[in-house]
Amino acid sequence: MMKTLRGARVGTEVVTSIPLRRALAVVAFAAATAFGAKVAIPLPGTPVPFTLQPLFVLLAGAVLGSRLGARSQMLYLLAGIAGLPVFVAGGGAAYLLGPTGGYLMAYPLAAWLAGSGVRRGTGRLLGGLLAAL
Repeated sequence: MMKTLRGARVGTEVVTSIPLRRALAVVAFAAATAFGAKVAIPLPGTPVPFTLQPLFVLLAGAVLGSRLGARSQMLYLLAGIAGLPVFVAGGGAAYLLGPTGGYLMAYPLAAWLAGSGVRRGTGRLLGGLLAAL
């Protein structure tokens, strides 16, 4: 019987641990949300632009589940608070006090709710996600 180590190369496949895969998925959705912030369309009459962020927030919850989806959005917020330019117009803790701060701080909750809806198997999931956008 052949034993393999976590993270060891077996043939042409790399065997990785499940916690590592989950962590990478959380980081990937945080990065996707940051990318979504850079695709911004200014709307006349409002300081809040249209971005792809809500799409990635809801997908994070739907794909990763409620807990990991919320964690990915918390990581996104922590990266912005730390000063990384992941928000539409830069980064820093002061950005959360601006006109879009409330939206941003609700991202973990939105991802959690999307993940909870998927877990419960709501029949109108696609319609609900589209309505949430």
